[in-house]
Amino acid sequence: VTLWSFTYSKVTASNDIIIMFNLPFSGAGGSGAVRTYGRCTQGSNTDNHYGTWVYAYASNCCPTTGIAHFTGSFGTGNHTISIGWDNGGYSSGRPAVTYCPQQSSGDDGRIGNTVATCTVIEYTPA
Repeated sequence: VTLWSFTYSKVTASNDIIIMFNLPFSGAGGSGAVRTYGRCTQGSNTDNHYGTWVYAYASNCCPTTGIAHFTGSFGTGNHTISIGWDNGGYSSGRPAVTYCPQQSSGDDGRIGNTVATCTVIEYTPA
């Protein structure tokens, strides 16, 4: 399940890309074993990173955070960066029912309004 994706324009072909991700969710309704992922796609080339993410399951608001590192195997130009989760080949499972819970909408009155963030860093390896 892709939670969101966006286009990133890579400047230098040999550069690496690092993405850092935070997605708050309400753990109520979560079930099964799930893993989150970062994905980078350019044309027919796709690179997935599984298992480098931290998933905290609980009945209250919890963060899902992580880092994915994509090496310079992709060229310059537009890349699609995607953040999401899957159940690792099992038939069911989901981390939560509500993503980015909002106090103002009645999701959970004990928390403030939350937002998801993703930071992209492009750098030249030493």
